[in-house]
Amino acid sequence: MRTDSFRHCYTKKEIDFIACYVVPGDVWYIVPVKVAEKLAGNIWLSPHRPVDRHKKFMEAWDLFR
Repeated sequence: MRTDSFRHCYTKKEIDFIACYVVPGDVWYIVPVKVAEKLAGNIWLSPHRPVDRHKKFMEAWDLFR
């Protein structure tokens, strides 16, 4: 069975956020698609580092309001 027949690529018109769970840090990041699209397909999340450039999205559940 071919698995690519089940693949669907979402467009930025279809989604607003990307929710990322970092298991070792037990933390969620809620990243707006507008931010994610500027990152060229890579989102580096580092909850264990003192400098985390995406810290403002850590546990940012309020963005859903």
